[in-house]
Amino acid sequence: MSKIVRIYDPVTGKIGAIPSAELAPGMVEADVEGVGRAWINSAAVKLSDKFKQPPFEPWLKDFIEKEIQKPLAEVWPKTLAQWEDIFRREAEPEQEIGLWCRIAERFEEFSKSESLNPAQRQDCFAIMLHCSTVPPEQILEVVPLKALTREQAQRAIEAYLKPLD
Repeated sequence: MSKIVRIYDPVTGKIGAIPSAELAPGMVEADVEGVGRAWINSAAVKLSDKFKQPPFEPWLKDFIEKEIQKPLAEVWPKTLAQWEDIFRREAEPEQEIGLWCRIAERFEEFSKSESLNPAQRQDCFAIMLHCSTVPPEQILEVVPLKALTREQAQRAIEAYLKPLD
């Protein structure tokens, strides 16, 4: 029997509950202000309108470009200015930058080790992105596979979750 999870619809403001096996692709678990921990549709997540950080120093922009933007350009095409905007809206940008560095590093390593084609790399990125927000046992319930096999997807999850060196 599937565990019951809380879901939140930011459009209607309604909170509900469903079995975890019924979570739709693209759902992520998050701390929602005024609601607490709940599953939400990642497409409905909106960034804060306000910057919480000043413009980044050139060295930090260079780091973001090298470690995040370039490795993910094919699967998550954002300009350096867009990445900076995302991180500047965070109360603790260091944590978010660290998270994206891990996603980019693990994605790059796994893609090369498995010789993934572009469609497989897109699936791999979706899996690794969800590894940062979804319990490992539920990732394949919320990420629809288009090009990777379940076995490859499971290896991608394991590659993301392996301890940092």
